[in-house]
Amino acid sequence: TDAYLSIQQYDSTDALNLAIVSGEGPDIICFDGLCEEDYARNGNLCDLYTLLDSDIKSQILEQYCQEYETDGKLYRISPVFCCETMIGNSEYIDADANSFADMLAIARTVASDCRVFSQEPRDCLQTLIQRSISKFVDFDSNTCDFENEEFEALLALSALSTKTTEENDGQSWLFEVRTENLMDFNSDGTGAPYSVLGFPKTAILLTQPGDTFGVYANSAHPEIAGEFIELLLSEDIQRGYSDMTGYYPIMRAVYENSVPDDLQSEVSAASGHYIAISPVYDIIADEAASFFSGDQTAAQVAQHIQSRVNIYLGEHS
Repeated sequence: TDAYLSIQQYDSTDALNLAIVSGEGPDIICFDGLCEEDYARNGNLCDLYTLLDSDIKSQILEQYCQEYETDGKLYRISPVFCCETMIGNSEYIDADANSFADMLAIARTVASDCRVFSQEPRDCLQTLIQRSISKFVDFDSNTCDFENEEFEALLALSALSTKTTEENDGQSWLFEVRTENLMDFNSDGTGAPYSVLGFPKTAILLTQPGDTFGVYANSAHPEIAGEFIELLLSEDIQRGYSDMTGYYPIMRAVYENSVPDDLQSEVSAASGHYIAISPVYDIIADEAASFFSGDQTAAQVAQHIQSRVNIYLGEHS
């Protein structure tokens, strides 16, 4: 089909949202700085499966589809993805540490000069919650559960995090890493070996928001938009995107021919996916501040978060 691509940049998310509710949204939306889940849940996006040739659909990695589908529908897609996990210093790691509660128990015993993360508590909380939000919120059913030991342990673990300074330059105990780089992290430069922990227990799938696309539900040109998505899934684009980013292709044939078997095993064991942006994170960060300052307990903060997120989910169901 003969068509041209015109890029429309909006001054703000509100401007984009106004265009969408007015029926004048862009045919293709790039989710850079946007909450993908909200647009899908609000009916603003096409099911991409209805736009893709059946042969192309069948060639997408099944695991990718399972992670990013909603009720059997696929509302956004990225040409590539990666797997990310969390690793910890084997000097302190218990092989059975498969929960945030386990990690917290270990963290409270490590040497005082061994940082939990090289981040401030608020940033550490953001890192962890972005990668484990599915353990606490089910966006499909609009339910949440923050009033439990695991979330309180996540808060407490984040509170132990300290940013690297000239005065505090000890070795890190925990940090996140892409699975393809695991071989580079046998030590942190001090000779300390690391063990794989996950978020927790398993690695997660991750896509970059700037490389994730959806098609506007009221697009005047859905077929052409679908052809653009199919172009992203073509072998040349898949290989080019993968070479440029270092991420894995989502099309099975390109993936199997370019990703080593040992890394394919790591990917197949992954569970859950990273959600970059969500108003839920703002609620969590806002309420967690009183825990970090010592004004409230983790249980009190979890209760407030539970209430506020429940209200948010109810308003967006």
